[in-house]
Amino acid sequence: MNIGYLGPIGTFSFQAVHRAFPTEQHTAFATISECLDAVVAKQVDACLVPFENAIEGTVNVTLDYLYQNDVPLIRGEYILPISQNIMINQDGKHDWHQATKVLSHPQGLAQCHDYLTNHFPYIERVAVSSTAFAAEYVAQHPDENILAIAPLFAAEHYQLNVVCPNAQGNSQNETRFIAMSDTVIPNEADAIETKTTILLKLPDNDSGTLHSMLSTFAWRNINMSKIESRPTKTRLGQYFFHIDLDVGADNRLLANALSEIGLLGGKVKVLGSYDVYKIKSDFNC
Repeated sequence: MNIGYLGPIGTFSFQAVHRAFPTEQHTAFATISECLDAVVAKQVDACLVPFENAIEGTVNVTLDYLYQNDVPLIRGEYILPISQNIMINQDGKHDWHQATKVLSHPQGLAQCHDYLTNHFPYIERVAVSSTAFAAEYVAQHPDENILAIAPLFAAEHYQLNVVCPNAQGNSQNETRFIAMSDTVIPNEADAIETKTTILLKLPDNDSGTLHSMLSTFAWRNINMSKIESRPTKTRLGQYFFHIDLDVGADNRLLANALSEIGLLGGKVKVLGSYDVYKIKSDFNC
């Protein structure tokens, strides 16, 4: 099986795909959207993309793509511990305390916002396509007094010095990655839970509709572990809802609840019912 991920070598997605699927073929893509495009176009058999971070919340690029496009089902969720590290070029030509720029993926910059504000209040924050790209850029530009925020593996791979480890400021930082495919993805690991993820669009301007639709889960004792709204990007005030339910596809009451929502005028997109796994973050060259 060929599995796409957000590259290049050294990203958290790189770690996640190698930990979750160590024996499969892996193909790197420059952006999350390109990775999802590839699985939709069947250029790869599956993809593994970040979906939610413990500090910054939902990865909106992923969520918006799932809402706006016909996509394969989610076949599994993989939770990876995240450690963001500030690193410099090994040549050591500059005083890194006086660095002018710090590069990282937008999630990396956001997760380290407090640390950067306290220790580098005047530094320019530059968003790039991935944490590993930031590390690679710093490695290739020794004459620039710049920093990268990236995983430890990226520092090893691109031969950078880590000067500020664990800059995310939260030892419980984790990211949910979802695997999407048209086919079932075998996994021999022990799952920690099973869930179903749906997207819900309400009828326009119907008072009390959201309460009525969520009640279809409540009186059937189907727990919602997550609900959030997100703009549909059509006009101001139009939203869809992203909902995680703590049941699998084999729960008969779930099918009844979704049917009732349809009768109430709601539009439901089932992204998948799947198992959740914990994976380790340490990865050696």
